Amino acid sequence: KRLTDLFGTMPGSLDELFRTMIQAGYQTCEGRGVEKLPDGRERHYLNNGYGVVADGKLLRIWGTFRDITDRVQAERGLRELQEVVSRSPMLVFVWRVVPGQWPVEFVSANVEHVLGYTADDFMAGRVSWPAITHPDDVPRLEAEVAHYLEQGQHEWSQEYRLITKTGQVRWFTDQNLALCDEDGQVTRIQSIVLDITDRKQALEALRESEEKFRNLAEQSPNMIFINVGGRVVYANQRCEDVMRYTREEFYAPDFDFQVLMAPEDRDRIGHSFHRHMKGEEVPSGEYTLVTRDGRRIEAILTTKLINYKGDSAVLGIVTDITERKKAEKAMRYRLDFEELVADISNTFVSLPADDIDGGIDQTLEQIGRFVDVDRTYVVMLHDDGTRLSQVHEWCAEGIESYKDHVQGLEVARFSWTAEQFAEGDALSIPCVGDLQGEATRARELLEAAGVKSLLNVPIVVGGALFGFLGFATVRRHRTWSPDEVLLVKIVAEVFANALARKRSAEALQKRLAFETLVSHLSAAFINLPTEDINAEIERWLGQIGEFLRIDRSTILHVPSDCGDIVTTHSWAAPGLDAAPATLPREEFTWFIEQLVKGETLVFSALEGVGDETASERRYCERQGIKSLVVIPVVTLSLIHI
Repeated sequence: KRLTDLFGTMPGSLDELFRTMIQAGYQTCEGRGVEKLPDGRERHYLNNGYGVVADGKLLRIWGTFRDITDRVQAERGLRELQEVVSRSPMLVFVWRVVPGQWPVEFVSANVEHVLGYTADDFMAGRVSWPAITHPDDVPRLEAEVAHYLEQGQHEWSQEYRLITKTGQVRWFTDQNLALCDEDGQVTRIQSIVLDITDRKQALEALRESEEKFRNLAEQSPNMIFINVGGRVVYANQRCEDVMRYTREEFYAPDFDFQVLMAPEDRDRIGHSFHRHMKGEEVPSGEYTLVTRDGRRIEAILTTKLINYKGDSAVLGIVTDITERKKAEKAMRYRLDFEELVADISNTFVSLPADDIDGGIDQTLEQIGRFVDVDRTYVVMLHDDGTRLSQVHEWCAEGIESYKDHVQGLEVARFSWTAEQFAEGDALSIPCVGDLQGEATRARELLEAAGVKSLLNVPIVVGGALFGFLGFATVRRHRTWSPDEVLLVKIVAEVFANALARKRSAEALQKRLAFETLVSHLSAAFINLPTEDINAEIERWLGQIGEFLRIDRSTILHVPSDCGDIVTTHSWAAPGLDAAPATLPREEFTWFIEQLVKGETLVFSALEGVGDETASERRYCERQGIKSLVVIPVVTLSLIHI
């Protein structure tokens, strides 16, 4: 048939995929497609296809269509985050390490609002960093960077002057991070640059007039203080508001200003203070302050030597950068998470079916350690959809495994959880103890496992629930951000495709193996002496039973004279009783009626079958039979089953 006979008018992306595949000699090809939904939303797909060719002829085409909407949305979210940065007064640069030139690889778009030059001016090389840096600062900056890199220091900050496009000279401070290549060599530097001209002007104003200083200091959003010989002689209102000490306490002779510093920073601040006492200037630095009530504040401390009422003093300006630090940490966490998810996706693309289980175990450990949870796991539904089992698990050090407790559990016990998955949504529970009402049963099951918080994301294949990917904490409570949930959904999608591919490969292998078994069975009966037929039948009943991993396989004869059903051939797994020699016919009336019609009877579970099979069900329950397949075999008008 032609492709249009199968698909009608093909979407443009699918048509392009097939054309590319044909041009590539039916090798594996990939393409993307977008579907417009009736409500205006978009669905994005990743299409793959390859042709099976034998003797120069195309036998069939295999294809997959994967929904990558969540991944596209994640990429869109990253772009939006970059736009937020671009609208802020903070500049972001990435430089290549070429001393004296420092070519720009990336600069945020808001550079034009701050310096007057466009991002393209820097990216195209029309404007260089040394060219806009004050000439008096260039040698010092070059020497400092060379020193930091030589010492293996990967984070540092600097202050310097830049000349804007209009010729204005402004002061800036930056926070730098050295980026290494795969060999550990520093190849790029990422800088977050902030205009501190106003702060610098404030320092200069202090030198001119104490009155002007006090007016400015009291209105400043920064904490400002003066220290003479180790004693605080001035602290503005902001110091009181933030640090929770009164000015009287600050000015007390026995007040030790080091109590304001985090323990890990006290030696460093003490060293800087002693340098000031020797008449040396000290560059700005980042420190952690501790308020009276124990709250930690990330801050930049800028100090200058001044003359205060005839004495040498230290003027300090403290800029709270706690929120900036949180934003930097959140951005770095998200970028690292996205990189991890991308690596996982790339790994599974080419992972052989036999290695998928090992790949999932490794991925659970990678993500579990990255997001700092206690357990990660994959739970899969059984083929009949009535039970579930945990098939993969990773536990943090010191955390007890719970895998053995989640084997063959009835899905009905998790009805509330299943309802949450009905729309394909993730189940995020920051505090298990808060579950009430219909979720009470779920709370009891989770508390029995010691779970405090969890995130479960459905694994969906072909629109049907396949299982779910889960993350649990047992030592603390945890809240999951929308960005984290979105990225975990992408991982669940990767698992879904891998598990579906693994299941397809296993099904194909099993089918081929069964076809081979049937072929051998057929060959075994050719020219077989009559006296060997019964023994050969029972031998093959055993081989088929072992292959299908069932407990019994039996051939029964249904006499036409209404007598009892007779077992003619049978096999039972080791440790099980053989099938009864006869079965009472009156207990299988409905079965026999269906078999006479040529019907094959399949019962995955005998619970819940219709009333018409009540006698058959009672007999099976007495025999311990849980699942059953009955196939009619008619020979010379005699019925065998």
